[in-house]
Amino acid sequence: MSDVTNPICTFDPECGKTAIVSYTWPWGESGLACPAHQVVVHQRAEQLKREVHVVSLQPGAERPVTRDERIQTKARILTLEAELEEAKVRGMELYRSNESLQALIKVEQAKRAELEAQLAGANRALEEAQVANGHLLRQAADENSELQQLRALVTQPTPPAPQKLDEPPEP
Repeated sequence: MSDVTNPICTFDPECGKTAIVSYTWPWGESGLACPAHQVVVHQRAEQLKREVHVVSLQPGAERPVTRDERIQTKARILTLEAELEEAKVRGMELYRSNESLQALIKVEQAKRAELEAQLAGANRALEEAQVANGHLLRQAADENSELQQLRALVTQPTPPAPQKLDEPPEP
């Protein structure tokens, strides 16, 4: 049994030393550990490839960083710095690519505007041609009607000329 001012290590029931940290495993198991058993807790965490949450019981007192922790921290810093540099390089590549694509978009938009203007002009020319075609069709219809009338007149037999009564009929 431990009191609040002098907690006892619960890692090993036979230990009896003063605990300096509280630890909690991801599955919920927790306890108190003395300096020697704190090292054992960290070793088990490495063997199990699990994180263990460790909190100091002495407020303001920091436990010394172990050599392995310093190495892991330095390796992590170097890894993160390398990843950051790669991300910066990739970011610049994407930025340049984006600028290039924006320039291409502007060119394509200019081409589109030009083609739309040409299409509008072609549509106006088409409408004018359709109006002119309508006029020509009406004119052709009128002339065709007049032609049909003339044909009808040409195919009718001409009436005989009236005979004069004082002249004898021609044999």
